[in-house]
Amino acid sequence: MLCQSSNPRLGLHREIGRSWLASAKIARKAKQWQTAYSAMLQAQQSKTPFSFIESAKLVKATGDPLRALHELENSVKLLGLFDKDTVDVDLTGPDPETSRMKAKVESILFFDSVLVLTSNPQIHVLRARWMHETQRYDMSSIFAIFQEATALEKTLVTYFAFSKRMY
Repeated sequence: MLCQSSNPRLGLHREIGRSWLASAKIARKAKQWQTAYSAMLQAQQSKTPFSFIESAKLVKATGDPLRALHELENSVKLLGLFDKDTVDVDLTGPDPETSRMKAKVESILFFDSVLVLTSNPQIHVLRARWMHETQRYDMSSIFAIFQEATALEKTLVTYFAFSKRMY
């Protein structure tokens, strides 16, 4: 279903990006790494919302779970979806990895606020699960992230219930 927009080309552009993202997911699950990587890059080029999640999943699937976790955290922190207290990234420094992540995030900053609301708890759960899988984090911090995701989900349910009553 195409997005409802005043500009039909914008809706088509979004659908093309989503198609690339779906192709990347299918290729990743089929273990076709090069195809998945190409499709994921096309999705990012189309400024598809949250394509960085598929990118992190691809990195994890290729056997580097810690790098995938760091890529996910850096992308989400740069988008401002995590608390500022957990951000420890210096964007002014000459670090090439940080510069690459900043450019990547700037290329995907095109998304709707409702999409941010609905994806934020899912991102927290994914982050907590990957933290647990790497076995480098204590259980209390992982549990705190799960609790935060639960609180966000409750807020989201309340928001949608309230907005449904208003219409």
